[in-house]
Amino acid sequence: MEWTWIFSRLRNPVVDSPGIYTLKVIDANGCVSEKQIEVFLRKKASELFIIKSDTVINCINNGIQITGLAGELLTDYYWTTPGNIIIKDSTTRANGGGWYKYIITNQWGCSVSDSIFINDIRKLPQVQIPDTSINCLIKEQQINPISTEKNLQFSWMGPGGFQSNISNPIISIPGIYSVSITNAAGCRLVEQVVLSADTSGPVLKVAKQDISCQRDSAFVLMSSDKSNTQYAWSGPQSFLSNSDRFSTVDTGTYLCIATDPQNGCSTLITVDIKKDTNNIKNIGLTQEDNYCNKSTGSIQFKDIIGGTEPLLYSIDGGKSFSNSALFENLPAGIYELVIQDANGCSFSRQIEIKDILGHKVALGNEIILSLDAKKTIQIQSSSDSTAFVNILWSPSDQLSCENCWSPVVTGTKDETIYLTVTDTNGCTYQTQINIKINQEAFISIPNIFSPNGDQINDYFYPQGNEQIQIELFEVYDRWGGLVFRTSEAKINVPEDGWNGTYKGALLNPAVFVYVIKAKHPLQEWILSGEINLIR
Repeated sequence: MEWTWIFSRLRNPVVDSPGIYTLKVIDANGCVSEKQIEVFLRKKASELFIIKSDTVINCINNGIQITGLAGELLTDYYWTTPGNIIIKDSTTRANGGGWYKYIITNQWGCSVSDSIFINDIRKLPQVQIPDTSINCLIKEQQINPISTEKNLQFSWMGPGGFQSNISNPIISIPGIYSVSITNAAGCRLVEQVVLSADTSGPVLKVAKQDISCQRDSAFVLMSSDKSNTQYAWSGPQSFLSNSDRFSTVDTGTYLCIATDPQNGCSTLITVDIKKDTNNIKNIGLTQEDNYCNKSTGSIQFKDIIGGTEPLLYSIDGGKSFSNSALFENLPAGIYELVIQDANGCSFSRQIEIKDILGHKVALGNEIILSLDAKKTIQIQSSSDSTAFVNILWSPSDQLSCENCWSPVVTGTKDETIYLTVTDTNGCTYQTQINIKINQEAFISIPNIFSPNGDQINDYFYPQGNEQIQIELFEVYDRWGGLVFRTSEAKINVPEDGWNGTYKGALLNPAVFVYVIKAKHPLQEWILSGEINLIR
C-alpha cells in the first residue's frame, strides 16, 4: 500500500502551516482513496476571566473566594498565592493580601494568565484610654479616648448597668468599665478603663490631757496621715479653732472636721474633755522591820482610796516607780512613799523601817602558819559567847574542837573554815577564815647552779624537810622541750637532781623551767619556777 501526501510521501508528516492537506492512498490492486484534513492555527488560549466577590479582606469577611474561568477545554490550570503556593484548582480562598495569579493551559499547549490584587485591611483600632479617678471634689469624669482613626464605633458597659454608644461618656460609679471599639474594617478591640475613687478622709489620731490635779487646762493634739490637713473645731462656750492643737479650761464635747485639701474628703471626730476629781485621798500600808542585821524589811501599799488605775508605786520619793505594790528586802531607813495614778496625780507619805539590832561576828581574813604550827582562832563579836546558843566550825579536822568559842588550829593544809553561830533571838550569822600553810618554809628550790665539775653546786635538786617525798621532778628548756625527768628523786640528795646535761651532753648556759610535785604526810605541793644554768 502506498501513502502519498501532496507535500510529502511520509506516512506521518509534520506540518507547521494551517490549511487543507490531502492524503492519497493506493493499495496493491491499484485502487485509490483520498482523504482531506484541515489544520487550524491556534496561537493562544482563549480569554480568561476571574470571578471574585470582593478585592478587600476585612474583619467581617476574613477572606475572599476567587475563581478563574476560560472558554475552552483546558489541560492545566492553577493559582499561585503571594507566598508562592500553587493551588491546583480553579477556585481558591484568599486569606491574606497580595497578588494572586491564575494560569491556564489549553489543549494546544498555549498558556495564559491573569492576576488580581487583594487588599487586606484588617487591623485593630489604635486607641488609648487612660484610667481616671473621682474624689470628694470631682464626682464624675468624662472618658476621652485618644486615636487618629475616624469612624470608630464604641459600645460601653460598666458598673450599675451603665451602657453607652458614644466615644466619650461621663461616668461616676467607681469600678471597671469595658468598651468594644470597632473600626471601618469591622475589626473590634475590647479595652478596660478603671475609674478609681479617692474618697477617704484623713486618718486621725488624738492625743489629749484632761484637766487634773496637775493641769488647770486640758490640751488636745490632733495628727493626720495626710499632709496639709485642714481642721475646723467647734466646742463649748462658742469655741472655734482651725489649728491641729489647742488648750481649753472648759469641759465638754469638742467636734473636729478634718479635710484633706487634695481630694476634698473629710473625717469627723469628737473629743471629750473631762476634769479628774477622783484624786488619791489616802493609802494603807503593811510594814515589816529588819532583823538579824539583814535587809529583810518590806513595805506593801494597800487600801488605796481614790485615784484612777493603773497605779504606780515609789519608795524613793518618786525617783523611780513600779507597778508592784510590794517592796521587799529593804534595809533599815526612812522611806518617802509616793503613789501615782493614771492621771499623774500623786499621794505622799513617809515611813521608817527599823533595824532590830543583832550581833556582829567576824574572824579576820586569814591565818598563815608553818606546817604543824598552832594558833588560837579568836572570834571578833559585838557580844560575848553567852549571847549565842549554837556554835559550829566546819570543816574541823584542823581544829581542836568544832563547837567551842576559841578553837586551836594546827596547820596541816590550806583550807577555808566556816563559822556558823545562832544567837538567843534565833538569828544566824556566818563568817569564814582562810588557813594557809607557808610552803617555802619546808622545801627550798635554788634558782642557779653551775655544773662545771668543781664539786660545788654541780646539781640542781630540792632541799627541805626529810618527810617530804619528791613524786615528780621535770626540767624544760625555753622552747618547752623536756631535758630532765625523774620520779625517784629524794629530798636533799644532789645526785638525784639534774646535772645540766641532756642525753649525756653538756648544755650551754641558759634559763630553764622546773616543775616539782612534792608530798608531805599532811600536805602536797606543785612547785614551778626558773633555774639559771651557768658554767
